[in-house]
Amino acid sequence: MRSRAVMYLAATVALSATVCAQEPPRRLEVEPAVPKVIPLEVIQRGIAARVDLILAAQREDGSFNLGDKVYVVYPFGSTGLAVTALQYARPHLKGERRTRVFEAIRKGLSYLTQRRHELKTYSAAFVILPLYADSPTRHRKRIGAAAEMLCLGQHDKTRPALTGMWGYNLRARSGRQRRVVGAVETWGDNSNTQIALLGLYFAQRAGFQVPRAVWLRARDHYRRTQSRTGGWGYADRSRPQPSLNMTIAGTISLNLCNEMLLKPTTQCKPPRTDPHVRGGLSGLSTTGTPGHSAAIPTDSTRSNVSAFSWDARTSAGTTGTTKGHARV
Repeated sequence: MRSRAVMYLAATVALSATVCAQEPPRRLEVEPAVPKVIPLEVIQRGIAARVDLILAAQREDGSFNLGDKVYVVYPFGSTGLAVTALQYARPHLKGERRTRVFEAIRKGLSYLTQRRHELKTYSAAFVILPLYADSPTRHRKRIGAAAEMLCLGQHDKTRPALTGMWGYNLRARSGRQRRVVGAVETWGDNSNTQIALLGLYFAQRAGFQVPRAVWLRARDHYRRTQSRTGGWGYADRSRPQPSLNMTIAGTISLNLCNEMLLKPTTQCKPPRTDPHVRGGLSGLSTTGTPGHSAAIPTDSTRSNVSAFSWDARTSAGTTGTTKGHARV
Protein backbone atom coordinates (compact mmCIF):
# COMPACT_ATOMS: atom_id res chain seq x y z
CA MET A 1 0.00 0.00 0.00
CA ARG A 2 1.49 3.27 -1.13
CA SER A 3 0.02 5.29 1.62
CA ARG A 4 1.66 5.12 5.05
CA ALA A 5 -0.05 5.35 8.41
CA VAL A 6 1.44 8.05 10.59
CA MET A 7 2.31 6.28 13.86
CA TYR A 8 3.30 8.05 17.03
CA LEU A 9 5.61 6.16 19.36
CA ALA A 10 5.22 6.61 23.09
CA ALA A 11 8.67 6.52 24.64
CA THR A 12 8.88 4.40 27.77
CA VAL A 13 11.95 5.28 29.78
CA ALA A 14 13.04 3.01 32.60
CA LEU A 15 15.39 4.67 34.97
CA SER A 16 17.15 2.49 37.44
CA ALA A 17 19.67 3.66 40.01
CA THR A 18 20.75 2.19 43.26
CA VAL A 19 21.95 4.80 45.65
CA CYS A 20 23.93 3.59 48.60
CA ALA A 21 25.85 5.58 51.13
CA GLN A 22 28.88 3.38 50.60
CA GLU A 23 28.75 3.44 46.75
CA PRO A 24 28.82 6.29 44.23
CA PRO A 25 25.61 6.85 42.22
CA ARG A 26 25.26 4.56 39.23
CA ARG A 27 24.83 5.89 35.74
CA LEU A 28 21.20 6.13 34.62
CA GLU A 29 20.27 3.57 31.99
CA VAL A 30 17.69 4.53 29.37
CA GLU A 31 15.93 1.77 27.47
CA PRO A 32 15.10 2.52 23.84
CA ALA A 33 11.46 2.98 22.89
CA VAL A 34 9.90 -0.06 21.24
CA PRO A 35 7.15 0.54 18.67
CA LYS A 36 3.92 -1.37 19.03
CA VAL A 37 3.65 -4.00 16.33
CA ILE A 38 0.23 -4.30 14.71
CA PRO A 39 -0.31 -7.73 13.11
CA LEU A 40 -0.78 -7.65 9.34
CA GLU A 41 -4.07 -9.51 9.69
CA VAL A 42 -5.47 -6.72 11.86
CA ILE A 43 -4.51 -4.11 9.27
CA GLN A 44 -6.04 -6.13 6.44
CA ARG A 45 -9.30 -6.60 8.33
CA GLY A 46 -9.41 -2.88 9.01
CA ILE A 47 -8.90 -2.09 5.31
CA ALA A 48 -11.62 -4.56 4.29
CA ALA A 49 -14.10 -3.12 6.80
CA ARG A 50 -13.57 0.45 5.58
CA VAL A 51 -13.74 -0.65 1.96
CA ASP A 52 -17.17 -2.17 2.61
CA LEU A 53 -18.36 1.15 4.07
CA ILE A 54 -17.17 3.02 0.99
CA LEU A 55 -18.74 0.51 -1.39
CA ALA A 56 -22.07 0.90 0.40
CA ALA A 57 -21.93 4.64 -0.27
CA GLN A 58 -21.84 4.34 -4.07
CA ARG A 59 -24.91 5.48 -5.98
CA GLU A 60 -26.32 4.11 -9.22
CA ASP A 61 -24.67 6.86 -11.29
CA GLY A 62 -21.23 5.87 -9.97
CA SER A 63 -20.80 8.74 -7.51
CA PHE A 64 -20.21 8.24 -3.79
CA ASN A 65 -22.33 9.85 -1.09
CA LEU A 66 -19.96 10.22 1.84
CA GLY A 67 -22.52 12.06 3.96
CA ASP A 68 -25.53 13.99 2.69
CA LYS A 69 -24.26 17.46 3.68
CA VAL A 70 -20.96 16.88 1.90
CA TYR A 71 -22.47 15.27 -1.19
CA VAL A 72 -24.77 18.20 -1.88
CA VAL A 73 -21.78 20.54 -2.16
CA TYR A 74 -19.02 18.15 -3.25
CA PRO A 75 -20.41 15.29 -5.37
CA PHE A 76 -17.18 15.16 -7.38
CA GLY A 77 -14.97 15.78 -4.40
CA SER A 78 -16.48 12.96 -2.35
CA THR A 79 -16.44 10.64 -5.38
CA GLY A 80 -12.80 11.39 -6.16
CA LEU A 81 -11.84 10.80 -2.53
CA ALA A 82 -13.70 7.47 -2.44
CA VAL A 83 -12.20 6.26 -5.72
CA THR A 84 -8.71 7.22 -4.55
CA ALA A 85 -9.17 5.26 -1.33
CA LEU A 86 -10.38 2.21 -3.25
CA GLN A 87 -7.44 2.44 -5.65
CA TYR A 88 -5.01 2.30 -2.76
CA ALA A 89 -6.89 -0.49 -1.00
CA ARG A 90 -7.48 -2.80 -3.96
CA PRO A 91 -4.00 -4.44 -4.04
CA HIS A 92 -4.59 -5.61 -0.46
CA LEU A 93 -7.95 -7.25 -1.16
CA LYS A 94 -8.81 -10.72 -2.39
CA GLY A 95 -11.65 -12.62 -3.98
CA GLU A 96 -15.12 -11.21 -4.45
CA ARG A 97 -14.38 -7.99 -2.55
CA ARG A 98 -11.48 -7.19 -4.87
CA THR A 99 -13.76 -7.70 -7.88
CA ARG A 100 -16.43 -5.43 -6.41
CA VAL A 101 -13.84 -2.73 -5.79
CA PHE A 102 -12.62 -2.94 -9.40
CA GLU A 103 -16.17 -2.40 -10.65
CA ALA A 104 -16.79 0.44 -8.19
CA ILE A 105 -13.61 2.20 -9.35
CA ARG A 106 -14.66 1.81 -12.97
CA LYS A 107 -18.08 3.34 -12.30
CA GLY A 108 -16.55 6.12 -10.21
CA LEU A 109 -14.06 7.06 -12.92
CA SER A 110 -16.86 7.11 -15.46
CA TYR A 111 -18.76 9.57 -13.30
CA LEU A 112 -15.68 11.79 -12.90
CA THR A 113 -14.84 11.89 -16.61
CA GLN A 114 -18.31 12.38 -18.11
CA ARG A 115 -19.43 15.43 -16.13
CA ARG A 116 -18.11 18.87 -15.25
CA HIS A 117 -17.02 19.02 -11.64
CA GLU A 118 -18.05 21.74 -9.23
CA LEU A 119 -15.79 24.79 -8.90
CA LYS A 120 -14.36 23.81 -5.54
CA THR A 121 -10.75 23.40 -4.42
CA TYR A 122 -11.38 20.02 -2.78
CA SER A 123 -13.15 18.73 -5.87
CA ALA A 124 -10.52 19.83 -8.38
CA ALA A 125 -7.78 18.16 -6.36
CA PHE A 126 -9.76 14.99 -5.71
CA VAL A 127 -10.51 14.71 -9.42
CA ILE A 128 -6.80 14.84 -10.26
CA LEU A 129 -5.73 12.13 -7.80
CA PRO A 130 -7.82 9.17 -9.06
CA LEU A 131 -7.38 10.15 -12.71
CA TYR A 132 -3.62 10.22 -12.26
CA ALA A 133 -3.68 6.83 -10.55
CA ASP A 134 -5.77 5.38 -13.40
CA SER A 135 -3.79 6.83 -16.33
CA PRO A 136 -2.00 10.19 -16.34
CA THR A 137 -1.64 9.96 -20.11
CA ARG A 138 -5.25 9.16 -20.96
CA HIS A 139 -6.63 11.76 -18.54
CA ARG A 140 -3.99 14.41 -19.16
CA LYS A 141 -6.41 16.98 -20.62
CA ARG A 142 -8.90 16.74 -17.76
CA ILE A 143 -6.11 16.75 -15.18
CA GLY A 144 -4.72 19.89 -16.81
CA ALA A 145 -8.09 21.64 -16.72
CA ALA A 146 -8.51 20.96 -13.01
CA ALA A 147 -4.92 22.01 -12.31
CA GLU A 148 -5.39 25.26 -14.20
CA MET A 149 -8.35 26.15 -12.00
CA LEU A 150 -6.29 25.40 -8.90
CA CYS A 151 -3.51 27.69 -10.10
CA LEU A 152 -5.99 30.47 -10.82
CA GLY A 153 -7.63 29.99 -7.43
CA GLN A 154 -4.56 30.65 -5.32
CA HIS A 155 -4.52 33.95 -3.47
CA ASP A 156 -1.86 36.33 -4.75
CA LYS A 157 -0.32 39.47 -3.28
CA THR A 158 -3.54 41.46 -3.71
CA ARG A 159 -4.57 39.98 -0.35
CA PRO A 160 -1.30 39.93 1.63
CA ALA A 161 -2.68 38.04 4.62
CA LEU A 162 -3.91 35.22 2.35
CA THR A 163 -1.11 35.13 -0.21
CA GLY A 164 -0.23 31.54 -1.12
CA MET A 165 -3.43 30.01 0.26
CA TRP A 166 -6.61 28.60 -1.24
CA GLY A 167 -10.21 29.00 -0.16
CA TYR A 168 -13.18 26.79 -0.98
CA ASN A 169 -14.18 28.22 -4.35
CA LEU A 170 -12.48 28.40 -7.74
CA ARG A 171 -13.02 30.27 -10.97
CA ALA A 172 -12.91 28.79 -14.46
CA ARG A 173 -11.96 30.35 -17.75
CA SER A 174 -14.97 31.24 -19.85
CA GLY A 175 -15.04 31.17 -23.63
CA ARG A 176 -11.88 32.48 -25.24
CA GLN A 177 -10.76 34.49 -22.23
CA ARG A 178 -6.99 34.30 -22.16
CA ARG A 179 -6.17 35.30 -18.61
CA VAL A 180 -7.98 35.23 -15.29
CA VAL A 181 -6.07 36.27 -12.19
CA GLY A 182 -6.85 35.97 -8.51
CA ALA A 183 -9.11 34.00 -6.21
CA VAL A 184 -12.86 34.52 -6.13
CA GLU A 185 -13.26 34.91 -2.37
CA THR A 186 -11.73 36.52 0.68
CA TRP A 187 -11.14 33.29 2.60
CA GLY A 188 -8.16 30.96 2.85
CA ASP A 189 -7.22 28.04 5.11
CA ASN A 190 -4.57 25.37 5.44
CA SER A 191 -6.99 22.55 4.71
CA ASN A 192 -7.89 23.75 1.21
CA THR A 193 -4.27 24.77 0.70
CA GLN A 194 -2.73 21.37 1.41
CA ILE A 195 -5.35 19.64 -0.79
CA ALA A 196 -4.66 22.04 -3.66
CA LEU A 197 -0.91 21.46 -3.43
CA LEU A 198 -1.38 17.69 -3.42
CA GLY A 199 -3.50 17.92 -6.57
CA LEU A 200 -0.98 20.19 -8.28
CA TYR A 201 1.86 17.85 -7.40
CA PHE A 202 0.22 14.99 -9.29
CA ALA A 203 -0.82 17.31 -12.11
CA GLN A 204 2.81 18.29 -12.60
CA ARG A 205 3.82 14.63 -12.62
CA ALA A 206 1.20 14.15 -15.36
CA GLY A 207 2.86 16.84 -17.48
CA PHE A 208 1.03 20.02 -16.43
CA GLN A 209 3.49 22.87 -15.86
CA VAL A 210 2.59 24.48 -12.56
CA PRO A 211 3.93 28.06 -12.54
CA ARG A 212 6.90 28.49 -10.25
CA ALA A 213 5.12 31.43 -8.61
CA VAL A 214 2.46 29.06 -7.26
CA TRP A 215 5.02 26.99 -5.37
CA LEU A 216 6.85 30.11 -4.17
CA ARG A 217 3.69 31.72 -2.77
CA ALA A 218 2.67 28.51 -1.01
CA ARG A 219 6.15 27.99 0.44
CA ASP A 220 6.33 31.53 1.73
CA HIS A 221 2.86 31.20 3.24
CA TYR A 222 3.88 28.18 5.31
CA ARG A 223 7.10 29.81 6.43
CA ARG A 224 5.31 33.03 7.35
CA THR A 225 2.48 31.44 9.32
CA GLN A 226 4.36 28.73 11.23
CA SER A 227 3.82 28.99 14.99
CA ARG A 228 6.63 29.31 17.51
CA THR A 229 6.16 25.65 18.40
CA GLY A 230 6.60 24.63 14.76
CA GLY A 231 2.99 23.78 13.99
CA TRP A 232 0.10 25.18 11.96
CA GLY A 233 -3.58 25.69 12.66
CA TYR A 234 -6.58 25.68 10.35
CA ALA A 235 -6.72 29.44 9.65
CA ASP A 236 -5.92 32.72 11.34
CA ARG A 237 -9.61 33.56 11.62
CA SER A 238 -10.77 30.10 12.68
CA ARG A 239 -9.04 27.56 14.95
CA PRO A 240 -5.59 29.20 14.67
CA GLN A 241 -4.05 27.01 17.38
CA PRO A 242 -1.69 24.33 15.97
CA SER A 243 -3.32 20.94 15.53
CA LEU A 244 -1.73 17.60 14.82
CA ASN A 245 -3.31 17.00 11.41
CA MET A 246 -2.65 20.54 10.16
CA THR A 247 0.96 20.34 11.33
CA ILE A 248 1.44 17.04 9.50
CA ALA A 249 -0.10 18.52 6.35
CA GLY A 250 1.85 21.77 6.68
CA THR A 251 5.20 20.06 7.13
CA ILE A 252 4.65 17.79 4.14
CA SER A 253 3.28 20.60 1.97
CA LEU A 254 6.25 22.84 2.75
CA ASN A 255 8.70 20.10 1.86
CA LEU A 256 6.70 19.43 -1.30
CA CYS A 257 7.04 23.09 -2.33
CA ASN A 258 10.79 22.94 -1.71
CA GLU A 259 11.06 19.90 -3.96
CA MET A 260 9.04 21.49 -6.76
CA LEU A 261 11.26 24.58 -6.62
CA LEU A 262 14.44 22.62 -7.28
CA LYS A 263 16.15 23.32 -10.58
CA PRO A 264 15.62 20.65 -13.27
CA THR A 265 19.28 19.63 -13.02
CA THR A 266 18.84 18.78 -9.33
CA GLN A 267 15.27 17.47 -9.46
CA CYS A 268 16.33 13.94 -8.53
CA LYS A 269 18.10 15.13 -5.42
CA PRO A 270 16.34 15.78 -2.13
CA PRO A 271 15.84 19.45 -1.28
CA ARG A 272 18.17 21.07 1.21
CA THR A 273 17.15 20.76 4.81
CA ASP A 274 14.70 23.54 5.58
CA PRO A 275 14.70 24.80 9.19
CA HIS A 276 10.95 25.33 8.88
CA VAL A 277 10.49 21.68 7.93
CA ARG A 278 12.62 20.70 10.92
CA GLY A 279 10.45 22.96 13.01
CA GLY A 280 7.35 21.20 11.73
CA LEU A 281 8.77 17.82 12.67
CA SER A 282 9.61 19.13 16.12
CA GLY A 283 6.13 20.57 16.38
CA LEU A 284 4.62 17.12 15.90
CA SER A 285 6.06 16.06 19.23
CA THR A 286 4.51 19.01 21.05
CA THR A 287 1.19 19.26 19.22
CA GLY A 288 -0.83 16.52 20.84
CA THR A 289 -4.31 17.64 19.79
CA PRO A 290 -5.44 16.15 16.47
CA GLY A 291 -7.99 18.91 15.91
CA HIS A 292 -11.49 18.86 14.53
CA SER A 293 -10.65 16.55 11.63
CA ALA A 294 -9.02 13.70 13.50
CA ALA A 295 -12.23 11.76 14.10
CA ILE A 296 -13.84 10.23 11.03
CA PRO A 297 -17.39 9.22 12.01
CA THR A 298 -18.96 6.20 10.39
CA ASP A 299 -22.16 4.26 10.76
CA SER A 300 -23.15 0.70 9.91
CA THR A 301 -24.27 1.49 6.38
CA ARG A 302 -21.84 3.99 4.90
CA SER A 303 -18.83 6.16 5.46
CA ASN A 304 -20.06 9.47 6.84
CA VAL A 305 -17.21 11.84 6.07
CA SER A 306 -17.56 15.55 6.71
CA ALA A 307 -15.66 18.10 4.65
CA PHE A 308 -13.30 18.70 7.54
CA SER A 309 -12.67 14.97 7.96
CA TRP A 310 -10.80 14.93 4.68
CA ASP A 311 -7.81 16.55 6.37
CA ALA A 312 -7.11 13.48 8.50
CA ARG A 313 -7.21 11.13 5.52
CA THR A 314 -5.18 13.23 3.15
CA SER A 315 -2.66 14.32 5.78
CA ALA A 316 -1.87 10.68 6.45
CA GLY A 317 -2.02 9.77 2.78
CA THR A 318 0.24 12.49 1.43
CA THR A 319 3.42 10.86 2.70
CA GLY A 320 2.71 7.69 0.83
CA THR A 321 1.47 9.05 -2.47
CA THR A 322 4.75 10.67 -3.41
CA LYS A 323 6.75 7.49 -4.07
CA GLY A 324 9.78 8.65 -2.16
CA HIS A 325 9.40 12.33 -2.96
CA ALA A 326 8.56 15.01 -0.42
CA ARG A 327 8.74 12.58 2.47
CA VAL A 328 9.61 14.30 5.66
